[in-house]
Amino acid sequence: MPRLPLWTAIIPTYGKVGLQLTPNILRSLELSSEPHEIIVVDDGSEDQESMAQICREYGAHFLGLPLNKGFATAVNRGIEMANGNVVVLVNNDTLQIGKTLDNLANFTLFSGAATAGCKLLYEDNTVQHGGTCYVPGNPHGYWDHIGRHMSRWDAPICRIRNSLCTGAMLAISRAALDTVGLLDERYGMAFEDVDYQLRCIETGMRTFYCGIIEAYHLEGRTRGRTPAEKAKFNTWTQAEIDAMEFFFERWRGIDFSQFQIGR
Repeated sequence: MPRLPLWTAIIPTYGKVGLQLTPNILRSLELSSEPHEIIVVDDGSEDQESMAQICREYGAHFLGLPLNKGFATAVNRGIEMANGNVVVLVNNDTLQIGKTLDNLANFTLFSGAATAGCKLLYEDNTVQHGGTCYVPGNPHGYWDHIGRHMSRWDAPICRIRNSLCTGAMLAISRAALDTVGLLDERYGMAFEDVDYQLRCIETGMRTFYCGIIEAYHLEGRTRGRTPAEKAKFNTWTQAEIDAMEFFFERWRGIDFSQFQIGR
């Protein structure tokens, strides 16, 4: 009898950069040994046949959307197709280290987490993400990654702890999907991952960061890292600003200090 997949990876992609990056993560996922499935969701690119061919080469399912509507919409259409006990949101600019998704899915199930994230590294092996924290400021503060540029071996980064995590590689349990539902598609770009985890916490479920599981995140390959590089993508930048404003209006009145470092 065939086994249901332990995990389903949902990989949203778009445009020419997506064609360059996606084969790398698909090749990386070949290291996995647990039963799994991979769904690549093209968010309205002009050339979808090239991505469909790449997916055929790597045994991944392909879903092409007619219009570009952003991360949450693309991910949700993939989740609706998923059969895994755990769904893992996977940016196409990430790479496994060993069997990252096998380990992350197993951790999610055994810990009873609604969501779980892992340590993400820059190419120089310093930390890109060690959990997500709130940083106070005017007018409403912002969210950032914990531990940027720290050593991958620093003790605080290697721990397991309650924490919000980035959607760049985020495991979501089937129980969370059944209880909370899908991501909020009103977020065109950014903040939908934090929003989802807060919704899980509202129901009494727990969100974890597991620092003994690692992957690479080649941050900036799509939009760049510096303000000058990101300025070339004004539409996406404005979508991110709009999402931030919507997020803080949506969660007005919540004391975010509980998500600061050290709290």
